[in-house]
Formats: sequence, C-alpha cells, structure tokens
Amino acid sequence: MQVLFDDVHYHQYDLDPHGLLGPNNFRLGQPSNEVLYADDTILIASDAKALTRLLNKIEVVSKDYGLSLNKGKCVVMQQNTEEAVYFLDGSAVKTRAESEYLGCFLNSTCNVPREARRRLSNCTFTLKKLDQFWLHSDCTSKFKIEVLNAVIRSKILYGMESAEILLETLRRIDTFQLKGLRKILGLTTTFGQMEHGVARSNDNKLVIDKATEVLNKDRPRKARPKQLETFSDFYSKQKLKAFQDIVAAPDDYPPKRFTMNPDTLCAWLHERVKNKHPK
Repeated sequence: MQVLFDDVHYHQYDLDPHGLLGPNNFRLGQPSNEVLYADDTILIASDAKALTRLLNKIEVVSKDYGLSLNKGKCVVMQQNTEEAVYFLDGSAVKTRAESEYLGCFLNSTCNVPREARRRLSNCTFTLKKLDQFWLHSDCTSKFKIEVLNAVIRSKILYGMESAEILLETLRRIDTFQLKGLRKILGLTTTFGQMEHGVARSNDNKLVIDKATEVLNKDRPRKARPKQLETFSDFYSKQKLKAFQDIVAAPDDYPPKRFTMNPDTLCAWLHERVKNKHPK
C-alpha cells in the first residue's frame, strides 16, 4: 500500500494527467492524508470534495497495479457536514455514524464512553470464559494476575491512550479489574468487612494490596518490590508516554501536526481558543 500511495502522492501522477484534482488543486502528498495498516486504510480530508478527489486518484492509480477498491466495505464518517463522497463512477460512498478499524470502533461524534462500554461488554464474556482457568488451573496466582493484565487489560485499553476517558468510565474499568482479581484470589465482595472490619469503601484497596502481596511473593531480596497498577493508573501512564513521544517527534510527524497545530482544530473550537487567548 505504501508504494501505491507513493505513486498517488509523488510520482508520475503529480501532474494529474487524468484531471482529477480540478481547479482547487487539493494538496496531495501530505503525510497526514491517510492512515495505512496492511490493506485497511483511513483517508482524511477537510471537506467532502477534497476526499472525493483523493479517493478518485487512488482508484486510478490502483488500476495500474491490478487492484480495485471493495466498494461494499468502503464507508465515510462525516463531521460537521452532510455532503456525500463519490467514487470515480459517480456512485456515492455509503455513510456510517460508526465503523470498525483494527478492532476499534470509530464514531463520528468521538463518543469515547460508548467505545469503552462496548469493550467492557466484550470482556465480560472473556472473563467468564477464563473462570475455568482462574478456579481450576495449577498456575500460581501471580501468573494468573499477569494473564489478567495481558488479556483483559489489553482488550479494554488497546489504543485508548489517544482518547480522553471520563473519570466515571475509568471507575467502571477499575471495578472490572477488581472483579477479576477477586476471582483469582478467591475473595468475596465482603472480604474487607469480614477480615478487617472496615467499610466497603476501603474494601477495594484491600484487594489491590492483597494482589500486590501475591506479586511480591518469593521475590529475591535485592529485587525491587512490585506494586499492582490499577487499570486506570496504567491508562494514565500510557497516555502520558504517548504525549511525550508526540512532543519529542519531528515536526512533520502527523500526530504531532494534529496535536500541536491550532489550525487542525475544528473551526468552532479554534475560534473559541482564539477568543479566549487572543494574541
């Protein structure tokens, strides 16, 4: 795909022999026009006409490689517009408010809680299937906690470091983690009240402390003690790391261009920021 898009952007099609760009001369060749992963591609443009021109140019170049778009799988998500996007033959690309990409569901309203709820729902089924492993496996509790992180945490938080998850949703995610830890450690929801005579509000911390104790069992003397991270703490660290990587990246790195350039904000937000912080 990279070779194909290289031709789309830079090589013999730069002069636009097919006349697809039109008089407005949409600037192709920008590294933020698309997101490529194998044959799964996202095209990005500021308006429907520009996206149509880019899509049409891809169709033309693809023919030279003996390739064609699967139009049945192509969808467009619109934001702040209802203008259609068209294939080269004049047919419209079907419009969707939500679409799946690499296991993540993108939606036109950037509704992060909806995606988080979907993932938690899927993980409920996965956690239930793991009951056999939690309850009947000869593996140590320490290894089971590592499996919980590798399977459940990954399914919930994969790719979410670029999203702003609300505090209420983070609490639900941590509650889900506690549910898994209780299964692994053989604890009930009244563990804190029965063992320590504490209020239920402090019970969750006792579960984390118990899991931390398990992680440090048989630890070599010179090894640093481990502290079990809640899923929300892990998310916060991943989010900070992602931002640090963006700041340290070259100026032409697409995520940095989107994050640091005020011109990439949607029009109403850009105006709001400008009015609040005038030069």
